[in-house]
Order: sequence, then structure tokens, then C-alpha cells
Amino acid sequence: MSNQDSPDDQSQPVSLSDMVVNSYKRPRAGPIARHISAQASLRVHEHIGEILAFAYSRKPVSRMIENSIPGGGKYLMKALWEIPRERADRALLELGLYMRMIDDAEDISSNHPAIFGPLYKTDGTTEALTIREATNKIIHAERYDWQLLEQPPSAICYASPDQASHFKWTKASINLIALAAFCSLLGS
Repeated sequence: MSNQDSPDDQSQPVSLSDMVVNSYKRPRAGPIARHISAQASLRVHEHIGEILAFAYSRKPVSRMIENSIPGGGKYLMKALWEIPRERADRALLELGLYMRMIDDAEDISSNHPAIFGPLYKTDGTTEALTIREATNKIIHAERYDWQLLEQPPSAICYASPDQASHFKWTKASINLIALAAFCSLLGS
């Protein structure tokens, strides 16, 4: 029995990032899948970087505008909020697509039990979002919203009427810290 398996270790709380890092086992993949995955992993890292820069700059930028710019920077808001948000929305969508490509090539979802947030169903219940479900919700969302002033920061994916009708979900709240921890496991 290793130290990791000892009963004493199991009684202590485990952080989500520890669970993500310690639960991942990379399956074997052929040369084409490895090439696709390496290219996709590079793009995942680019996109998670853009998403996290957006998420973690919101509070300091708001403070700077409030404290330093007379009138609150009415015309500056487009440059400091709207354009970065559009880029973060696009980065989230592309990150979801690339992660889905990696999962299709390497089947990472079957070896990765971590939870990325709640999935809100049309019947009022919630389910835990796995990596596969998180990428599906990112890809098929009608729109995104960002909860950045709360901890942990989250990307909210809203279902289109068609998605809600066929797949019985209304929204998914994706924990950006869990997503970043997962992305850190991918080599590029």
C-alpha cells in the first residue's frame, strides 16, 4: 500500500485541483492521434490563457476605471470589457472544440472523473459535469455568461431552446479553476 492509499490520507479533504491532477491517466494513442493531440493541446493552452487573463483582469480593471478615470471610462468600456469578453467567448468555444478533439483521439474522458461544475436540467435537478459533458455544453451553448467576481470564477453556458428540448439542460456552470487544472495536464 502506497502513502497515497493509506487510510489516513483518505480522511483528509482533497482539493479539486488535486483530484484533477491525481486522477488523470493518459491512455495510449497512435502517432496520428498523438500529433492531433499535441497540436490541439497547444491551442488549448493558448485559449485557457486568454480565458484566465480575461477572468482575472476583470476586478483590477474595474477598480482602475472606478478610481482613476473621470466619468467611469464610458467609451473605454468597449476596449476594456466588450472586446475582451468577445475574445474570451471565442476562446471558450475553441477550447471546447480542441478538448473534444483530444478526447476523441485519446479518450481522456473515460480516465478523468473530475467534476467541472453543475449541469442544470430542465426538470430542476442538477448533475455533475464531467469533462466530456463540459466540452459538449461549451460547444452547443447558445450563449455564454461569466461569473468572475465570485470564487471560483465560472463560465456559464446557456442551452438553446433546441438543446433544452432535445437534451434536457438549461445551463452549465463551468469552474474555470477546474478547467485550468485539467488543461495543465495536457502536454503541448
